[in-house]
Amino acid sequence: ELAYSRKGMVIFSLNSAAFPPHQLALLRSEMQELEKKEGPAIPEDLLEILQFVHQENREGRKPTHKATSKRFGFSRMTRLRKISQLKALGLIADEPKGRMKVLWVTEKGKDLL
Repeated sequence: ELAYSRKGMVIFSLNSAAFPPHQLALLRSEMQELEKKEGPAIPEDLLEILQFVHQENREGRKPTHKATSKRFGFSRMTRLRKISQLKALGLIADEPKGRMKVLWVTEKGKDLL
């Protein structure tokens, strides 16, 4: 799954003489091309925001809306539109903290990453 999610490739080279026929058959059946998992396809800019919020959360911080604007150079309206899109997809959530709103990645967002 990691190779697939990172758009990587796994290559195996086996000496067929080293395996009995039933094990080779099992290996061939297990090593078929991976099926593409369908998930929410999100634009690259939204993915970057999601990754930023996730990294901040992993480091024990919940970034504010304003911190997201500063990090990506967004205007207030652009920031609100992009965060609203991520919230509508269920990938991030926010809550008021004083006069600010803090962000965190939802379980669905973590699954996408």
